[in-house]
Amino acid sequence: DIAESSKKARLNELFLNIKALETIAESNSYGCAFITLTAAPEFHSNPKRGKNNYDGSTARAANASIQKDWRSILDGLDNIGVKRKSGSYFGFRVVELHEDGCPHWHILLFFDKALGIIESVEASVQRLYKNRGSYFEFQKDDIIRIIEKTDEETAKPSSYIFKYIAYALGADEANGDGLAYRYKCAIRAMRARQYGFFGVK
Repeated sequence: DIAESSKKARLNELFLNIKALETIAESNSYGCAFITLTAAPEFHSNPKRGKNNYDGSTARAANASIQKDWRSILDGLDNIGVKRKSGSYFGFRVVELHEDGCPHWHILLFFDKALGIIESVEASVQRLYKNRGSYFEFQKDDIIRIIEKTDEETAKPSSYIFKYIAYALGADEANGDGLAYRYKCAIRAMRARQYGFFGVK
């Protein structure tokens, strides 16, 4: 009971912090994007799309490659004069696993629309994915999804990431198959941080 209570408290804390970022972003008229970064084909042992190019790389190596890509994206922002922790962009990211065990990252990014941030991110991802054929061209809208609230029916940015947070913390176990727990164990085994904030203290 204590463990379950602690898990729920952590889930509530994370969600409230993300809602706080959302409120700050809205008050500053910031844009919002939902980004999904995946590892290159050679890290996928059983890909759903394309031919199998798996080279025996570990899931830990796959996560390290995504982490390197993310750092490259942030370096791109540094290069256009948008420094980390400047308050010009911030957000939250969470690691999830494909069915074949290969990790991918979901990132909720709030950004100052006047600084060319999302354009820099798109350019960086296109450069990083240049060896993946036409993957970026055909999947661009799934890789980088701009979230705009046009009416009361439009989902809030926090709702896009919440289901991944709940799953990461094992809060969504209604089906009782223990899959979220197994994913958590796999992510810990690859020594990856399952979730975290960036751009803010």
